[in-house]
Amino acid sequence: MDEVRSLKRMQDLVEIIEEVNKENKYEAIDPSVNEIKIIVEGMLEKDEKLEEIVKEVKAKYPDDDLFSIETMYNGYYILRSQDMSDVSEGATRVQTYIDTEIEAKGGPEHLGKLPPAQQEKIYRAIDDSAGDVSNNTILERCVLYPTDIKDKIDNGKINSGLYSLLLDRIAEISEWGNLTVEKI
Repeated sequence: MDEVRSLKRMQDLVEIIEEVNKENKYEAIDPSVNEIKIIVEGMLEKDEKLEEIVKEVKAKYPDDDLFSIETMYNGYYILRSQDMSDVSEGATRVQTYIDTEIEAKGGPEHLGKLPPAQQEKIYRAIDDSAGDVSNNTILERCVLYPTDIKDKIDNGKINSGLYSLLLDRIAEISEWGNLTVEKI
């Protein structure tokens, strides 16, 4: 929260400059001071809201390590790392999805009677979609704020770049591949 302290110092500086201006009967030393004041006040208000959000999420998930990211266009996100219960839930959802899709295509016996090229095409399509089920599970369980991430995914209202970015950050904080191996 050093940024908040720095912003408050900037706000104090703006107030001092305004006080000096009033004493000297000038409107402002520089018109940009008013612009700075507006920006600083907006940043302080945003930081106070974020502090409140963080406090609420930490209270709801007291045993989890929480991580935040802020995107330029999509705002603020609070994440937690993926644990083995998430992996298990994802695997269960994927298997259920695959079983349902195979049954919807006529079941394994029917599919087994199809030409190999057609079987491969059907199974590849199911497998590709199963990856989305796994990724959606990760996001639903590991994005703690905003709380409407599942609705955004279900309704297709999440930016594709943000979708990938969130998955990448969750993989990073879950230690997927971030290690150094040395021969000893």
